[in-house]
Amino acid sequence: MLDTVSEAGHIYYLKQKQTLILFGEGRIQALTAYSLFEHVSDVVTQSGIREIFFDLSNTGYIDSTTIGTLLKLVRFMKRNGGKTWLCNPSEAVVDILKTCHLYGYLPVIHEERMSELKSKVLDKVPVQRKDLLTDDYVLEAHKDIVEAAPQVRDQFEILLSALEKKVHGTSDT
Repeated sequence: MLDTVSEAGHIYYLKQKQTLILFGEGRIQALTAYSLFEHVSDVVTQSGIREIFFDLSNTGYIDSTTIGTLLKLVRFMKRNGGKTWLCNPSEAVVDILKTCHLYGYLPVIHEERMSELKSKVLDKVPVQRKDLLTDDYVLEAHKDIVEAAPQVRDQFEILLSALEKKVHGTSDT
């Protein structure tokens, strides 16, 4: 039997033509974020998605791996000729993004009509097996944060060093 992990957070999505609308609920953490990126990158590649709107109005918490994943998603879409927007972030998510000095860096919009779309049939992003979430992915997510907001480097120095040692056997942070 496969080892699966359930986190308190979930991500649902609705695909409409070349637009993918995501809805985060609860606490979005590393495994859910990894699952999001793996699933969304496949959907974008297969379906020619040009826009992603990620509604975070019902998201009470995102961890640093999730923030790094959002940065990775924005870059992925840009490389594929598309755009990504964070929509209606909850007060808690805004506070987290501001703490990481990324609130202005990540594209944020407020669109009240997003809630109308929640009533449509939504599919749930499947959560990957926990063993597929590698230390290398977590390291890359945190390097992306430090690259986007160098002023938070000190906050992540110990974690980056530990992950570097674990992944590469060295510390080159």
